[in-house]
Amino acid sequence: GYSMLYGGGRCGLMGEVSGAAHDVNPATVVGIIPEFLRPTEGCEASYGHDITVDTMHERMQLLTHRSKAFIALPGGYGTLAELL
Repeated sequence: GYSMLYGGGRCGLMGEVSGAAHDVNPATVVGIIPEFLRPTEGCEASYGHDITVDTMHERMQLLTHRSKAFIALPGGYGTLAELL
């Protein structure tokens, strides 16, 4: 089976998609979120397993290292930056 790695938190579209995946199989959802985003995003803990990192760069490194494919959903400037 597949796992879902995502940017962490329960806010917005990422939260909806990760919540739906978690409902199907909680063991497959991993959120990776920088510590500094938790209070500014106003998000609760991630669904499934939660990995907290120090920087956005570290988050991208983990996502890239642990992923085999990427799906980008509509988002803001952060989504655009992560695609480049």
